[in-house]
Amino acid sequence: MRRGLSGDCLTSELFKIRARILLGEAEASDAPSYASGLLIGTDVRAGLGESDEQDIVVMGRPELTKLYSEAIQIAGRTPHEVNGEQAFLAGAKGIAELIE
Repeated sequence: MRRGLSGDCLTSELFKIRARILLGEAEASDAPSYASGLLIGTDVRAGLGESDEQDIVVMGRPELTKLYSEAIQIAGRTPHEVNGEQAFLAGAKGIAELIE
């Protein structure tokens, strides 16, 4: 995540994953989580660049919002996690009540 947040070229960093494995600098089993961290860090960096808000709402599946929240904290902002399924169901219930 830190590498993705740093602003290095994402494409270059993704290609380095395989090179690091071939050179014995990293384990192949670590590649998926490393790539995921790069993508999340880059996504968070891009999103935070569009706003100077300190409090950031992260909505989605809990296992994914946890990862995004960690990147947001590393970037110096305050994440607030919202379970996406629960939010959707609460919104649908509210709409249903309005049209009854």
